[in-house]
Amino acid sequence: MSGSVIILFRSCIVLIFGLAVSLLFAGVKRTRESEKAIAVFFLLLCLIQVACWQLFGLQVTMKLYPFITHLPVILFLILYCKRPPLISISSVLTAYLSCQIPKWIGSVTAAVTGKYFTEHLAYLVTMCIVYFLIKKYVADSVIQFPSAGIWLNSRSCFLEKPN
Repeated sequence: MSGSVIILFRSCIVLIFGLAVSLLFAGVKRTRESEKAIAVFFLLLCLIQVACWQLFGLQVTMKLYPFITHLPVILFLILYCKRPPLISISSVLTAYLSCQIPKWIGSVTAAVTGKYFTEHLAYLVTMCIVYFLIKKYVADSVIQFPSAGIWLNSRSCFLEKPN
């Protein structure tokens, strides 16, 4: 049971990270009203995850994660935050892809120490560092791509500025 609680806590941390980074990448302006809406939305996603965990079990909930988390975040960005669909989708996918770095470091830490707890600790610490680096050095650049006329070419998958 304690392993399940740790995994649920870790999922909650991933949700906070993914939502926060998605909002950064989508260029959502933070206001008092938007902060309240984000907090309510976060709590709603947590309730959905806990409900799925109780109804279907942890394994099924983890498999449903993209549908119970990524899709609602994309819809939140489009419908509430009024962000374009492509920016919303790419923001969410990029944000959750950023979770891989802490996951790798956590896995290496667990392999080196042989202790399960160190994986979660390294994951949490690395996630905080990655968030700080994204917020300080990456997010502003990503937000400026569309306003600078830089778009992803769907044929070549390279960023380009159309002529």
